[in-house]
Amino acid sequence: MSNKAAQAGFYVLKSFKIKPLIGELINNDSINNSYPEYVELSKVVTHWNLQESIDSPFISGSATIHESQDLLRTVPISGEEELEITYEDYYGDIKTTKFFIFSVEDIGPESSINDRMMKYTIRFCSVQKLHSDQKEIRKSWANTKISDMVRDIYDSFFITGNKDYDKEIEIEETDGEQTLIIPNLRSDAAMQFLSRRAYSATNKTSLYRFFETREKYYFCTHEY
Repeated sequence: MSNKAAQAGFYVLKSFKIKPLIGELINNDSINNSYPEYVELSKVVTHWNLQESIDSPFISGSATIHESQDLLRTVPISGEEELEITYEDYYGDIKTTKFFIFSVEDIGPESSINDRMMKYTIRFCSVQKLHSDQKEIRKSWANTKISDMVRDIYDSFFITGNKDYDKEIEIEETDGEQTLIIPNLRSDAAMQFLSRRAYSATNKTSLYRFFETREKYYFCTHEY
């Protein structure tokens, strides 16, 4: 049952696990296996958020951490780690989602009189966002529906091959065949390029959007 006193978009953090990817390489060849498999930080996260929007092609988030165990050095946390978040949403559903940490910012002591307690902000995005950004698209299509182009790009550039990361995409079919060239764009920029040229004979606005939610990707109009 949902908490009727909570605001829409409210989350209860259950678990906040950081997995040091560098540890996979070191532990495989190390006798001591000194790097942990993961570190649970839910008790030291003072503020966190997830941002998803119909106007954003990917999910992002951030968390502010206050800790005194020097995790930046001992884990280490350098901005190249896997993050697994378990949370209870506004409707009372518990979900677990994996992300990729891409930066650590605002590092410093919590206060001028307590330099043992450190505070910093980590920023993260979906793993599919990271995967799709590793290649730029140079491709052309002739006499093809844009919805088919979208499917081609998604299958070729967004799918990681790992079921823990990969989401489905819901594509609203477009009308008319077009001949287009994408000269040199990131995958999500290419999707936005196509959304500006997509047309629907069914919906009045024909205003397509490409965006990511916690459940899946969408390429569709507002009416859809």
